[in-house]
Amino acid sequence: MKGSRHLLLPLVFAAGSNALQGANISKANNVLDLGLASSWIGAPAAAPGASDIAVWDFYFTSTGVPAISTDLAWAGIKLDGFASKPCQISAPNAVITELALGANGIESAKTTAANNSIGLSTDLRCTANQSWKSVAGKGGSIVINGAPRYDEVARLIPNYIDLGGFTVTVENTAVRLSGNNPSDMSISNGSFVLNNSTLSISPGTRWLGTDPHDPVMTVPSSLAIQIGAGSVVIPYNSSRSEQNLRWEAAVTLGGGTLHASGWGIQTIGASGTADSNTSTLGGSIAVTAASTLLLSSEIGTPNGPAGAPVETLHRITAPITGSSNLAIKNEASAASLNYIVLAGDNSGFTGAMGIVGDLGSRTVRLASDTAGSASATWSIGGSNTLQIENSDVNLGSVTGTGTVQAMGGGESTLRVGGGSFTGAITQADGTLLHFHKVGAAQHTYRGATAWNGETFVDEGTLTLTKASLDAATTVRIAAGANLKLSHTKVNAVQALVIDGAAKPPGIWGAEGSGAEHTSAAITGTGFLLVTGSDPYLNWIGQFADLSGPADYATGANPDHGALDNLGEFAFAGDPGDPSNEGGPFATPVDETFRYILPVRSGAVFSQIGNEMVSAPVDGIVYRIQASTGLSDFDVTVTETSGFEPAPDAAPLPEGWEYRSFETALPVAGAPRQFMRAVAEAAP
Repeated sequence: MKGSRHLLLPLVFAAGSNALQGANISKANNVLDLGLASSWIGAPAAAPGASDIAVWDFYFTSTGVPAISTDLAWAGIKLDGFASKPCQISAPNAVITELALGANGIESAKTTAANNSIGLSTDLRCTANQSWKSVAGKGGSIVINGAPRYDEVARLIPNYIDLGGFTVTVENTAVRLSGNNPSDMSISNGSFVLNNSTLSISPGTRWLGTDPHDPVMTVPSSLAIQIGAGSVVIPYNSSRSEQNLRWEAAVTLGGGTLHASGWGIQTIGASGTADSNTSTLGGSIAVTAASTLLLSSEIGTPNGPAGAPVETLHRITAPITGSSNLAIKNEASAASLNYIVLAGDNSGFTGAMGIVGDLGSRTVRLASDTAGSASATWSIGGSNTLQIENSDVNLGSVTGTGTVQAMGGGESTLRVGGGSFTGAITQADGTLLHFHKVGAAQHTYRGATAWNGETFVDEGTLTLTKASLDAATTVRIAAGANLKLSHTKVNAVQALVIDGAAKPPGIWGAEGSGAEHTSAAITGTGFLLVTGSDPYLNWIGQFADLSGPADYATGANPDHGALDNLGEFAFAGDPGDPSNEGGPFATPVDETFRYILPVRSGAVFSQIGNEMVSAPVDGIVYRIQASTGLSDFDVTVTETSGFEPAPDAAPLPEGWEYRSFETALPVAGAPRQFMRAVAEAAP
């Protein structure tokens, strides 16, 4: 009608599944099927629909668990602050059901810890971005473990949590996602963002039926997890049975913790099989704020199956990237049997990697050539060990007071750019470890023991504060690089190569040091004794505590004993100990005066006049002489035929052997007899 006025009134429906706007619908006090209207409170009663929130509040006081026997869709689930019972939902055994949740997600409004939990035993699909949240500090928890499938046919149908491409924000809540039955399970297609929360993910339990099955939890690359400050993600391998976990999610550590737990051999990586006792976690790990990678796995628990592995390896083949600090903590109580193994490509990580064990001695193992990072700083805490397993790793800068250990029985290489390391570098299992100083920076090594392979100073400066180089090492200093010896000792090495040229044996030092040989490539106050194949130099090089280069000469007598260094070498003495001159001893044997002494192995003696004289051996000529009056050594000496050392003879170092010499004069009734051994430098 022209000029008329119309009053438009809103159209409002009563609460129920037919409402245009969603409603909070309270659970009735019964355990009837959740798809039935009688399971809910309303006038008239109606089951929640896709726009409604299913609420557990003070109306529900039953001790039973309501069933979900058909697919349902709700906007959300809420545990009201006045609820006296937890929210528990379970599908009947072998009934395949799905619950779809919308934008209201899952919420607990309880302000007390009692019964502050929401448990869903059904498959789950998200239809919108949503939050799973609780009141901060009140112990709220959410457990989603899939519909029960304790049936040989039903268990072949995997459980699933499908985020539908949406993001679930978890706040102030402990969430556990677990198969909890013999079926496989997957969590996929979306993102979790954790704030002050815990997300624990683990496989189900082996079903001890006629067809036992090890259930596999799969977390594919379609799932991303962002771990905020105060939050923890736990890829958990339960100790209840032989279980498996496949993990390929992209994890962002934004201040929280990735906590590997459980027992058995776990693998964090994109490949692997579902063999018993194997968990595979992979995808990628990006560190955007100071975060933690934690191991607390244990073995030998009473619940572990027979034949459980003797050690627990959490193998991380996922690449680690980012520029923030990452603390790697191993808090397993069985420290010698539990390891974190980094085996992926971590070359893109540019932050600080800290190896720390709050409970004492702990181990982290590098098991691939790319497990290190040339742009990172690696800090190895005291009592902790960073192992290198048959790999060529670049650690960038290395600091700390712990241990770097090569192991695996093969050959490894350690490349270091900078830092100051006060710990130790060792080897195990017969492993050969080479060391490269790379990059323009200075690296200072303060340990007392070093690598047993070759030493390469490729770039920059390698500073050694102790005479720690292995006697078998070859030192190779590239053009423009520098080896700084910041000690006052003489360090024996097998060979020295400077700018590609092999250098002669002898003592090497800095220019102006007074050493026999000098080079601008060597600085500092220490010295290298290049032994080559010279037996004397290899022997004297064992004694690093002599006071300086002059004490290493053949004619020197640093211990001020009866013998100079050449004599100590000839008779297996110690040039730094006046009480150990090595040397011979005399004894009557079968009424014959014998002279038994150590000489260099392989010495060949012959009769020259009255003496037994050796051919030159290792730079020495031995003369064995006898006398009755010490004025003229004119008594004939012969080598004892068929001599064998007495069983109680003191053992000799490698390179020496006992020999015996005697005169023809009887001991009894004869003039007094004297025998002596003379060691001279071979001409």
